[in-house]
Amino acid sequence: MNDHQDDIARRAASLLQKDPNLAVIDAISQAVAHLGLPRETPTPSMALVRKHAQALAMQQLGQQGYEQQRYQRLVLIIDFIRQLEYEFPQAKISVVGRSCDGHFDADPHVHIRFVHDTPIHLIADAVERARLPEPEIKTFVSRVGVLEQIHSAFDFAPLTITRCPPRQLTQAHLDLKTGKPIAQRTLMQLEQLLMR
Repeated sequence: MNDHQDDIARRAASLLQKDPNLAVIDAISQAVAHLGLPRETPTPSMALVRKHAQALAMQQLGQQGYEQQRYQRLVLIIDFIRQLEYEFPQAKISVVGRSCDGHFDADPHVHIRFVHDTPIHLIADAVERARLPEPEIKTFVSRVGVLEQIHSAFDFAPLTITRCPPRQLTQAHLDLKTGKPIAQRTLMQLEQLLMR
């Protein structure tokens, strides 16, 4: 890593703190331009930008405030999944990606996998009953075929629920787009994370 990458990552993290709706890639591009560096300058990884964003958040909130915020966000996710599991007891529901480990720095997003054949409009109704913003149903071309998704949001991050019919999801531990291993946690595992 060179000094420019660290400077770019720090500036991108600062931009993301000011505009939470900014994508990490866009923040990196803006940081390169702001620092007056050539476009071909090697850019930092998203992980480095997120590391700087976490440091900025901890600096602003303090360690205890940062942990409290993380805890509260995990509680909201857990409560929502509890409601889904209550309404759809046959479904296997898990949080996948960075948010399943309680990481909400820089371009946060909560991804939930809903493994069952439940009609998508019934899941969307449950999102409305949870008093989240009006859900939008879209299709997603994944490596296992076309899947239906619900898009809504928590107050701290966008929410995407991907309905995965069990016959299509043959390797649940892999990312639906890239096919790479992806972190995921069930409700029970999230509750255990909260206890730590």
